[in-house]
Amino acid sequence: MDKSCQEKQSGQHDDLEREAAHRGLRKTGSRTLGWDTDHRDFPRNWPLRRKLYDVCVIFFLEFYTTVMSTTGPSAAEEAMSEYAMSRVVMLTGFQFMYGAGQALGGLIMPPFSESLGRQKSYLVSAGAYSLSSLLVGLVPSPAGVFIGRFFSGFASSVPAVVLAGSIEDLYTQQPRLWLLWFWNCSTMLGIAVGPIYGSYIVDAIGWRWVYHVSAITCAVTFFLLIPVRESRPTTLLQRRFDNLQSKVGAIDMDIPNPDRINSTRELAQVILVRPAKIGVSEPILILVSILSASAWGMMYLFTESFTVVYSGFGWTSTLSGLTTLFGNPQAPKSDKKETKKREDDGSSGDNVDSTLTPGSAPQRRLLIHASSKHLTFACPQFERTLQTGFREGTKLRATGCLRFPVQDWEAKPFLILMLIIHHRSRMVPRQLSLHMLVEMARLVDYYECYEAVEVFSGSWLIGSNFTSGDPRSVDEAEKWLFVSWVFNQPRSFLASSKYLKSRQTSDSNFSQLPVPHAIQAAINGTRRGLIAGAIHSMHSFLSKLQNGPNWNPLTECYFKLRGDQPDPIGTGLSQHQQSKIL
Repeated sequence: MDKSCQEKQSGQHDDLEREAAHRGLRKTGSRTLGWDTDHRDFPRNWPLRRKLYDVCVIFFLEFYTTVMSTTGPSAAEEAMSEYAMSRVVMLTGFQFMYGAGQALGGLIMPPFSESLGRQKSYLVSAGAYSLSSLLVGLVPSPAGVFIGRFFSGFASSVPAVVLAGSIEDLYTQQPRLWLLWFWNCSTMLGIAVGPIYGSYIVDAIGWRWVYHVSAITCAVTFFLLIPVRESRPTTLLQRRFDNLQSKVGAIDMDIPNPDRINSTRELAQVILVRPAKIGVSEPILILVSILSASAWGMMYLFTESFTVVYSGFGWTSTLSGLTTLFGNPQAPKSDKKETKKREDDGSSGDNVDSTLTPGSAPQRRLLIHASSKHLTFACPQFERTLQTGFREGTKLRATGCLRFPVQDWEAKPFLILMLIIHHRSRMVPRQLSLHMLVEMARLVDYYECYEAVEVFSGSWLIGSNFTSGDPRSVDEAEKWLFVSWVFNQPRSFLASSKYLKSRQTSDSNFSQLPVPHAIQAAINGTRRGLIAGAIHSMHSFLSKLQNGPNWNPLTECYFKLRGDQPDPIGTGLSQHQQSKIL
């Protein structure tokens, strides 16, 4: 009996060992099972192709999220104007919230990755990153930026922290050192590439597309992560042990699994209490944390400051981003002698070369030393021209001087406009001829500086009798209409438009004055309507005369004007005409 029991137990023991060995398990103690590190299913013994695919996909996820971590300043530059918020607020949303989310995720996610496994953590990270990027790009509110970037940073903490564990799972010491070195290099490269990547996308298709592309890329990466195998040995060991028990039944054995979390209290202990306790009790850990935080903070600070610093030297946003790869370029240096020379000949700041007539022959030129600040404040057209991104604005910031010829305007009206913009009011004439008024109106309309000249336009119009009297010719009426439209004079505009409607013998072309097409169409349309109405009335009157209408006051008036008596019998003919017939 005892012998048969012993044989049965021996057979069960052999079956257990055989099934365990088939699954890569072996006895590590009298009642414990562990990994057989020589088994082909042990992660470090996987085929090279299998490990290479897994590592490449995980490395790409880590590299791409690192690139995205430094795209915030590039997007913030353009989002500032869209959301009408300051640079500090936008950088807080795009950059600080990302770092805060990554710091919190780095504290919380490692214990979860140890208990859930590597693959699930990577899948959750890629999926969450894709959704949070969509939130940033699609929500038309700064709240989308703040919330989306926070969760993007939180999701990015998984590859940033767990990647080292995956390398340790798959490789032995020698290749592991090289892979960790490559990982650190790729992290630094990602931080450097981020500003370049972001600035070029922002410059080409807008800041929102930075995050649309991020959402698409992480969604594709999510599907590439599905074939990635779980590599954490303790997680695989637990799965194989559970499979073994389902095959042979419950066994009086266990596996050593330090990653197992049995309660919520234990989870809080692992996530919060233990890191906090170590963080305040280990001096070496405190020192290393401060050094590491300072180094990372400086790197991210540089990515934020490059666009601000180098734009002051005339660098575009795309060119400023290249400094993270190729070092700090030498900003254009200002030579004292050259600066003195520019100051002496009036060539510093904005220089406007205004000529009376364009051409290659020698001619007198008017050189105006203008202030870019005054021009941009007073004239929206100058503001658009001199802003960053345009050739003129880039040159102005690079050299501190911009010289450009002005050949489309007469010199005197242009000089008057510059005097007004630069507050040289004593030199501005109070009366202008009609020709000068038209030229001033051209300039004001082109540069959109209506408010700047409003204080002078009233005296100009009074001096030119615009407020009293009517136009004396069609040409004068056209000029009156254009000037009154630019300087917002409703009465003069109405008088000139009425004159054109009643006196013009053909459609008005306004002598190449820049009168809006809608105004031209309205005047010409009204004039054609009046002519058509008059012709229709004449045809109606003629028809009544021909058809012998009954007497009416209009007919009587007509005959009286001709010196005849009206037809008393309603024949439609005068007495003189009737007598001829009789």
